[in-house]
Amino acid sequence: MFKVSQMKLYRFSPIKTKGQLIEAVKHTHFACYVLCKQFFGKYLPNAGNIGIFCHYSNEYDFLNKLRQKLTEPSNAFNQKYFPLYDPIVIPAKGGSARDHLHALLRPKTRPLSSSCGGC
Repeated sequence: MFKVSQMKLYRFSPIKTKGQLIEAVKHTHFACYVLCKQFFGKYLPNAGNIGIFCHYSNEYDFLNKLRQKLTEPSNAFNQKYFPLYDPIVIPAKGGSARDHLHALLRPKTRPLSSSCGGC
């Protein structure tokens, strides 16, 4: 039997490096394409931005500092969209790029909650 402290609750969280962030972005990118195809019967155009949800406060702090290194300051009224200095290019399977990092959302107070935006 596993102890809860030994189990990894989330696929990528906590993100501790830039490489892990890029892998999370790539995974989310392709997962969204699969969902679009399954539910709409077609691929939707890439909006160019992507959001990353944090599950832990120290992960949020790390990613916020990393975001400051990777992006320009936001000029959006709600500080939600940050233009990347260098777009994250995702090769193959469509060859698109993400040129904005959507807001890094603070962790929820319930650590086992779902990662969807409306949950």
